[in-house]
Amino acid sequence: VFAKPGGEDMMSSVVHLLPGAPPAPAPAAAAAAGGCAPTLLPGPLHKHNRGALDWGTANLVAYACHAYVVVVTLDPLAVTQTLDEHRAHVSAVRWRRQGVHYKWEDAFQLTLASGDLSGNLIIWNVAEATVMKTLESTVSTTTEQRAVLDIQWHPDDPASLFSLHTGGLLYCWNINSEKTVAKIELPSAIAAFTLHPYEPEQIALVSTDGQLHVAQGSKTAKQGVSRFGDLWETKHIASPHVHLPTDAPVQIFFSPYERRLIYIVFSHQVVIFDVDLNSCIGDLVQEASRSSFIQVTLSPSIPNALLCNHADGGITLWIKEPENTFHYTRSWTSDHFRFYKPTLSSKTKKGSSYLFATAASPFVQRKPRVVTVTYDGLLWVWQLPTNPSKTCVSKEEEGVDSNGSRASSKREFADTKPSLHIVGMMSTVSHNGPVSCLTVLHGQNPLVAFGTFSGYLQIVDMRTRAVLRQFQINNGIPLRGLSWLNTTCVVFYTSEETTKGAFKNQVTLHDISTGRTKLIRKGTDAETTFIRSLRVSPLSQYMIVMLKDKAFEVWDLDQGLLFDTLPQLQITALEWCPQSSTQLSIHQDSTAVSKQREQCVATIADGSLLFFTVGNGAVVQNTTVGSVGMAIISAITWRDHMLVCGDTSGTIYCWDLEKKTAQMFSTNKGVIRKLAFSPSAHSRLLLVLFSEGEFGIWDVANAVRISISSYLIGRDLKALDVEWIGPATPIVATSDGALRVLDRSLSISNSGMFSATLHHPLRSPYLLPATQAAYLKVVLQHACHPLYVNQTQESMQSVTSSFSVPVVAPRSGSVPHLLSLMPAKVLQVYHLFISTFVLLFYFCLSDAGLYS
Repeated sequence: VFAKPGGEDMMSSVVHLLPGAPPAPAPAAAAAAGGCAPTLLPGPLHKHNRGALDWGTANLVAYACHAYVVVVTLDPLAVTQTLDEHRAHVSAVRWRRQGVHYKWEDAFQLTLASGDLSGNLIIWNVAEATVMKTLESTVSTTTEQRAVLDIQWHPDDPASLFSLHTGGLLYCWNINSEKTVAKIELPSAIAAFTLHPYEPEQIALVSTDGQLHVAQGSKTAKQGVSRFGDLWETKHIASPHVHLPTDAPVQIFFSPYERRLIYIVFSHQVVIFDVDLNSCIGDLVQEASRSSFIQVTLSPSIPNALLCNHADGGITLWIKEPENTFHYTRSWTSDHFRFYKPTLSSKTKKGSSYLFATAASPFVQRKPRVVTVTYDGLLWVWQLPTNPSKTCVSKEEEGVDSNGSRASSKREFADTKPSLHIVGMMSTVSHNGPVSCLTVLHGQNPLVAFGTFSGYLQIVDMRTRAVLRQFQINNGIPLRGLSWLNTTCVVFYTSEETTKGAFKNQVTLHDISTGRTKLIRKGTDAETTFIRSLRVSPLSQYMIVMLKDKAFEVWDLDQGLLFDTLPQLQITALEWCPQSSTQLSIHQDSTAVSKQREQCVATIADGSLLFFTVGNGAVVQNTTVGSVGMAIISAITWRDHMLVCGDTSGTIYCWDLEKKTAQMFSTNKGVIRKLAFSPSAHSRLLLVLFSEGEFGIWDVANAVRISISSYLIGRDLKALDVEWIGPATPIVATSDGALRVLDRSLSISNSGMFSATLHHPLRSPYLLPATQAAYLKVVLQHACHPLYVNQTQESMQSVTSSFSVPVVAPRSGSVPHLLSLMPAKVLQVYHLFISTFVLLFYFCLSDAGLYS
């Protein structure tokens, strides 16, 4: 509706013309305001996220990923929102089906429900990324029996939500009171349930022993909540013509075309049950030698086709037989090896499905589509055949009959094997493995470069949250450390253990603009030590390679040569001295360019500080300062005249070299792994990463703790690496494969849907404010444009609130001259008269029984 191929974006042009439309934000100003808004860049999925995928009527797709929810827009195909509030893995998501903007004062909210393994349900306001309601489950005292298996909204009551839990109990929630209003249980545990799309007060349930039950509910007028479980009608699956399976069913759903038909999915058979006849009228049988069903999807656009997911990761398309209305035959089978990678992760068991969930578009489309999500976090968009059973003319079979006229033979599409076609694929960060290291290039558009344990290098634009570049550097060899040299070049190192106690250490320069790599430290011979870390000087002239139990190497980056080593062998930490004009330098091939001398500071095992000067092809030791503390110094950082060290006991030492003062304070968190100052010039905020995966922010000027990572502790996550992305916002790579941008309190990773600057605008009227959506509704329904009058927005709303329709003028072409001569007040009365006349005509037809 809002965008046509090859044309301009109608949505953007219309919205900017609507009365009261806010001006478009300037991306440059937003980026210059400092850092990024709290957000989350998703990674691979967890095994408990299987089946948690839903395609809503707002044309947005939501799926579960570990303990958070990812919202994806399909036009353009990109992540537009992440919702992170659960403390356990999310196991079910469901959009609420609701109309859009009926009143000026009643703003529409894009609502999503999600349930986790702890039995809790969260109702989200997706646009604002805020929690509307939290429904805490009290199903059982054990976590195994509280897990949410499925959730569904009541079709007619937006305040009613149904949740099925592991113990086989079905609950009906009133989200306004945050309490359960009904509980349904069967003699056997409930395996699956579905709500009738045409009779909302009816629920179909199937138990683990394969029996079908129908629960009939009644509408309570006082509370306005559907109560189920009062009236029961039990129907058993029985038919002499169909051999019923004995295993437990995995899925049940109503047909969107026949109100009496129910599809019940077993491991190798799909049974079609007629509720009116109380009998099975059809089936879909899979051979016992083939993989079992895990999910069946029925697209509203294709009534005669079923899309099935299998346990081996394959996809099959089944077409209804023309001679038998309710029997299906397999028409197309995918290459399941495309969706199964047993070597992707050690957590993925052999034989488990690489394909996690499938969802069909809720709309009747000319080109029907479905989406699938895989274990590595990739979202695939498939296009289904438009009409598989429609006959077609084959050009190869055309001929001439006995009368001399052209004749053609017809054949079914099933004979030509209609197939699915991939029309889109969305990749996420770290979909090739967890993040091992990261580094940030600060500027107007912050860039994050990170490496993975599988040997991939990715560049992410944090302003648009999009992956700009992706390179496979080493096949299966983790990237251990990264650092920016300039705006187009990064340096990283790898340490591959070839045999026990032998390592292959390499340092590589990579140009992200051209994709070219250059080995600086080739590491052709095996060494008995490995690279601990890598430090690049502020002017990008020199690099120090920190080896374990070996002298540190000093390299000239312009020439790519090793010219010296540090004299001490027991250096525990090292950092370069900051320059007054520290900038990213552009490397030049000419060796005649004079190099500036740079200084670094190092600590040895006894706690002494050593200062070195690097330049003119040599390293010179300047001074030595006495012991710093009792424990071994494990991290060090330097900002202006402030030198900060952290030791293995969790103590932080601060020296003000200008005022010649010192202070120390304890964190009580164990070994300090990394220290980093905020990129703000006058800030004294210090980011501290500990070896156990915790991190926090300290104010070293006042020696106080600002925040600690209780956010990760409550979710059983560990930080693999941290960096500053803004003056008070850190970015952290966590053990679940995601990148999180947190606020200063380290507790918020959610922000509004429009906090990021997308390459293409979001084309969804569900995201508009109530006033603009009402105007847009009139523009689309009546093919007219808003009438602009010289009145304030308040006076216009006061005039239009009486009939809840904005004042409009018709499109040029029908009596434009007469309407242009009318005053604004007269034109308003004219539209009010027309609206009243249409309503009276409708009521007259209804009373006469002529309107249906």
